[in-house]
Amino acid sequence: MLKSVDKDAKELSLSIAKGISNEDATPYVNQELENLMIQKSDLEDEIEKIEEKLQKVEVDVISLDQFLNLSKNAPNTIRNGDAVLKDAICRFIFLNIDIGVDEVLSYKLKEPFDTLIKQRKKSNGRGGRT
Repeated sequence: MLKSVDKDAKELSLSIAKGISNEDATPYVNQELENLMIQKSDLEDEIEKIEEKLQKVEVDVISLDQFLNLSKNAPNTIRNGDAVLKDAICRFIFLNIDIGVDEVLSYKLKEPFDTLIKQRKKSNGRGGRT
């Protein structure tokens, strides 16, 4: 969107510079150019906010030790947590889950959990399962 707005503003500026517009159209062209510049500024601000969010996401990456500690404490956290916490954990881990009255009927995990479970189910090379 930013590139499109920038392109429109340049084309409008060039048309003014070349004298293509007549005197009656000049106020409208100037107003449109001003609107495009405001829109461009707003889009640049949005891009900056999104880039800041992306940087925060990179900071939120946890170490392997932290992940292992969290996974060890997960059963207790889930048992003792409220419904909002349980929902947040399930949304983080599961892509799709069907729960019956007393059991989980089916589930599909998000990455990297799906890969971790698949690797765990693979043979360890000695004829047994890990």
